[in-house]
Amino acid sequence: MGILWGFVAAFGWGTADFMARGVSMRLGTWRALLYAQLVSFILLLPIVWWNAGATQLTVGVLALGALLGTLNLIGSGLLYRALTLGRLAIVSPICSSFAAITLALSLLTGDVLSVGKIAGLVLTVVGVVLASTPETTAAERHEGVRGVPEAIGAAVAFGVTFWGLKYVVPSTGPWIPVLESRIMALLLLPLLARPLSQSIALPERSAWPWLLLIGAIDTIANTAYNLGIRSDAPGVVAVLGSLFSPITVLLGFVILRERLTQRQWLGVLVIFVAIALIGIVDNLVAL
Repeated sequence: MGILWGFVAAFGWGTADFMARGVSMRLGTWRALLYAQLVSFILLLPIVWWNAGATQLTVGVLALGALLGTLNLIGSGLLYRALTLGRLAIVSPICSSFAAITLALSLLTGDVLSVGKIAGLVLTVVGVVLASTPETTAAERHEGVRGVPEAIGAAVAFGVTFWGLKYVVPSTGPWIPVLESRIMALLLLPLLARPLSQSIALPERSAWPWLLLIGAIDTIANTAYNLGIRSDAPGVVAVLGSLFSPITVLLGFVILRERLTQRQWLGVLVIFVAIALIGIVDNLVAL
């Protein structure tokens, strides 16, 4: 089931990011992020209340969840900063490589995977980077050096966050870590808005349907990831979740008629081969 939940997370994150592109252009990334997080928080409150009896909460676990939520917010901030400074074609694949960090940490802390499955996951990461990277000119590549440190920081923050959740989710269930992440965002984003000269004014009415969709889909995606790591290693679910970047690219191709390069189509092909390899390995293990 971990593989299935990884795909659900990828589809959710990719779809939410695709919709957030337009909303961020209208509202600015700070406001779009803040109010999408608010929507997610409101949606999660009754769900967490309803499932409160199924949790085993301790101060330590809640503190770790809050720390990971803060780290996830830092990763998001670094990602937006990287996208502001550098070129999407350079920084986006770097950020998508967070899954390789989660996989490495997962293996280093005792999660056991077969050699075939590891090969399929590594191949998936390669495919994600290829599919997320359009061809660029030499001048564009030089310009794209800007934002790279921030993109690396975002990848590290996301990679550690999604690995660390394996120590939180078994006690809290899949919903509470997402809620904690939203609480930290709602505390920190308004607090930092004035020093960073960011607006937190209420969005216009026409933006709210999109914010509702983004908040709901992103909540489903994060919950799906947490459900996935209850039955599989974080590295496996994170690598499959990193498919969100090619999904965003493919949605741009289908809906916006954005052209894909040969490198990106090669990446899509590599991803399909890698997923097939992972599926074959799982079936052989089951037999």
